[in-house]
Amino acid sequence: MNDKPKEPRYDYDDEIDLYELWLKITKRWKLILIVVLIVTLSALIISLNMKPVYKGTFVIRTPVVTPKEVKKHIEKLEVLKGEQRVEELADILKVPVSLIENTVKISTREIRGVQVVLEVDLEVYDPKIIPPMASAIVSYLNSEPYIKERLEKERELVLNKIRETRSTIKTLIQAKKTINRFIKQGKELYFNPTEIDEIIKKYKDEEISLKYKLSLLKGIEISVDPVVPKEPYKPKVKLITTVAFLSSLFLGIFLALCSEWLSESRRRYENRGERT
Repeated sequence: MNDKPKEPRYDYDDEIDLYELWLKITKRWKLILIVVLIVTLSALIISLNMKPVYKGTFVIRTPVVTPKEVKKHIEKLEVLKGEQRVEELADILKVPVSLIENTVKISTREIRGVQVVLEVDLEVYDPKIIPPMASAIVSYLNSEPYIKERLEKERELVLNKIRETRSTIKTLIQAKKTINRFIKQGKELYFNPTEIDEIIKKYKDEEISLKYKLSLLKGIEISVDPVVPKEPYKPKVKLITTVAFLSSLFLGIFLALCSEWLSESRRRYENRGERT
């Protein structure tokens, strides 16, 4: 008995012949060329006829509220813009309706690792309206009741600390005068009198720091002004045309192979009919 296992039979009909595929593709090169030209030229013409959109970015400083809170307020503007409530949005920002009509999109981005700034992107049809729109958005934010209340509370808190610091400095200066009088009278002191000068200096430095902090509490303000672009942000004509060319090339090859397969199927059917 022959127990030798049979070798698996290899069906060469299942093998993909790349050369045969290449012949089929080159045979239908006109079809591929027509598809590529139609799709690519259509994409090019459409992209060239699209209205150019310009993008400007500015950075705002948010000292009294978090960037996420400011982002929520700006998102309200984007909702109104998306719903085409142009007049209402123009009234909120206190700008002419034409500025809103020329605005495409308002969006924000938080800067990772930075807690008090937020990036705002403006996409517009007319790049000249970017600076006035940026100023209008900041003015709107500062007029929001929640932000105004937070700013007033923070300012009042800092002012109270400044008053307390000044009162402490005044008390320490009076104490220093008393100590100097005791020294002149020859009275014995149980501490180093120079320490009071160090304490007074410490409180004066604190007062300077608080005054600087108070000067920064101006509400939300633009820390980096937007740059008015000269070149449009979109449409990206080169990118659109390249994608259209590659997509149409694959589509043309697919249609060429389908067309060749249909032709071969038709020939096999006709040959079978002739035999019968």
